[in-house]
Amino acid sequence: MTFFKPPTIKGGPLPGLSFIFGTNDCYGIARRVYADNTPIQLPAYARPNDFWLGVEDLYLNNFMKVGFTQIDVPLTDLQPLDAFLIAIPDTRQKTPRIITNHCAVYVGDGKVIHHYLNRNSECGNYKGWEREVTDDVI
Repeated sequence: MTFFKPPTIKGGPLPGLSFIFGTNDCYGIARRVYADNTPIQLPAYARPNDFWLGVEDLYLNNFMKVGFTQIDVPLTDLQPLDAFLIAIPDTRQKTPRIITNHCAVYVGDGKVIHHYLNRNSECGNYKGWEREVTDDVI
């Protein structure tokens, strides 16, 4: 189902927001993108610091609760508003593999909008190491 006409993504000036964990973070950006472009309302949920070191995949589980499904498509078949669930290694840990701790929303033309820890939100190319550490496309 298409909720908008690509490649326009509504939502005001999302790139350039300061990082605030639990509010202006990657999940917060995803919440705003989906709220502005679809009837999907991603709920706010508590994300404790270092939640990715736990056993529950909060991102995957919570996206699934609102009806997202995992898809297996080549990058050439991505549609705007598909999302990536990414497991960025925590360099503080001896074992770098962790559960999903980042999400990015595909906006078309090979670009995603996302918000890395302690950086401003950005719209950039989805490439390189981000692809390598992507766990799921939803």
